[in-house]
Amino acid sequence: MANSDDTLEDARHEVLAENTAQAVHKHLNKLFQEAGRFRSRWIWELLQNARDAASDEGVIVSLLYKSDSLIFRHTGMTSCDNPKLTSKRG
Repeated sequence: MANSDDTLEDARHEVLAENTAQAVHKHLNKLFQEAGRFRSRWIWELLQNARDAASDEGVIVSLLYKSDSLIFRHTGMTSCDNPKLTSKRG
Protein backbone atom coordinates (compact mmCIF):
# COMPACT_ATOMS: atom_id res chain seq x y z
CA MET A 1 0.00 0.00 0.00
CA ALA A 2 1.34 3.45 -0.91
CA ASN A 3 1.90 5.91 1.87
CA SER A 4 0.47 9.42 1.80
CA ASP A 5 3.79 10.93 0.64
CA ASP A 6 3.83 8.64 -2.42
CA THR A 7 0.18 9.42 -3.19
CA LEU A 8 0.83 13.16 -2.90
CA GLU A 9 3.91 12.90 -5.13
CA ASP A 10 1.96 10.90 -7.73
CA ALA A 11 -0.81 13.51 -7.72
CA ARG A 12 1.77 16.29 -8.07
CA HIS A 13 3.34 14.60 -11.11
CA GLU A 14 -0.07 14.09 -12.68
CA VAL A 15 -0.97 17.77 -12.27
CA LEU A 16 2.40 18.88 -13.66
CA ALA A 17 2.02 16.60 -16.68
CA GLU A 18 -1.50 17.92 -17.35
CA ASN A 19 -0.37 21.55 -17.03
CA THR A 20 2.58 20.91 -19.36
CA ALA A 21 0.33 19.25 -21.94
CA GLN A 22 -2.11 22.18 -21.77
CA ALA A 23 0.75 24.67 -22.21
CA VAL A 24 2.08 22.81 -25.26
CA HIS A 25 -1.42 22.59 -26.75
CA LYS A 26 -1.99 26.32 -26.20
CA HIS A 27 1.36 27.19 -27.80
CA LEU A 28 0.69 24.96 -30.83
CA ASN A 29 -2.75 26.50 -31.31
CA LYS A 30 -1.18 29.95 -31.31
CA LEU A 31 1.39 28.86 -33.91
CA PHE A 32 -1.28 27.35 -36.15
CA GLN A 33 -3.29 30.57 -35.97
CA GLU A 34 -0.25 32.42 -37.32
CA ALA A 35 0.53 29.82 -40.02
CA GLY A 36 0.04 32.33 -42.82
CA ARG A 37 2.74 34.57 -41.42
CA PHE A 38 5.21 31.68 -41.13
CA ARG A 39 4.36 30.14 -44.49
CA SER A 40 6.48 32.66 -46.41
CA ARG A 41 9.21 32.99 -43.79
CA TRP A 42 11.11 29.78 -44.58
CA ILE A 43 13.07 31.28 -47.47
CA TRP A 44 14.27 34.14 -45.27
CA GLU A 45 15.39 31.66 -42.63
CA LEU A 46 17.43 29.75 -45.23
CA LEU A 47 19.02 32.99 -46.46
CA GLN A 48 19.85 33.99 -42.88
CA ASN A 49 21.47 30.60 -42.29
CA ALA A 50 23.56 31.02 -45.45
CA ARG A 51 24.61 34.50 -44.38
CA ASP A 52 25.58 33.21 -40.95
CA ALA A 53 27.74 30.55 -42.65
CA ALA A 54 29.43 33.04 -44.99
CA SER A 55 33.18 33.46 -45.05
CA ASP A 56 34.76 36.92 -45.08
CA GLU A 57 34.48 36.88 -48.88
CA GLY A 58 30.70 36.43 -48.74
CA VAL A 59 28.41 33.63 -49.84
CA ILE A 60 26.72 32.50 -53.05
CA VAL A 61 23.20 31.07 -52.82
CA SER A 62 21.48 28.96 -55.45
CA LEU A 63 17.97 27.56 -55.75
CA LEU A 64 17.10 24.69 -58.05
CA TYR A 65 13.38 24.20 -58.55
CA LYS A 66 12.15 20.82 -59.78
CA SER A 67 8.58 19.64 -60.16
CA ASP A 68 8.78 17.69 -56.91
CA SER A 69 11.43 19.55 -54.90
CA LEU A 70 13.36 22.72 -54.25
CA ILE A 71 17.09 22.49 -53.59
CA PHE A 72 18.77 25.28 -51.63
CA ARG A 73 22.56 25.47 -51.68
CA HIS A 74 25.13 27.94 -50.48
CA THR A 75 28.90 28.25 -50.50
CA GLY A 76 29.19 29.06 -46.81
CA MET A 77 31.01 27.04 -44.22
CA THR A 78 29.51 23.92 -42.72
CA SER A 79 28.45 24.03 -39.09
CA CYS A 80 31.60 22.05 -38.18
CA ASP A 81 33.86 24.70 -39.77
CA ASN A 82 31.99 27.79 -38.64
CA PRO A 83 33.12 29.21 -35.28
CA LYS A 84 29.89 31.26 -35.06
CA LEU A 85 27.92 28.01 -34.95
CA THR A 86 30.26 25.86 -32.88
CA SER A 87 31.53 28.26 -30.22
CA LYS A 88 30.41 27.52 -26.68
CA ARG A 89 28.59 30.22 -24.84
CA GLY A 90 29.48 30.74 -21.22
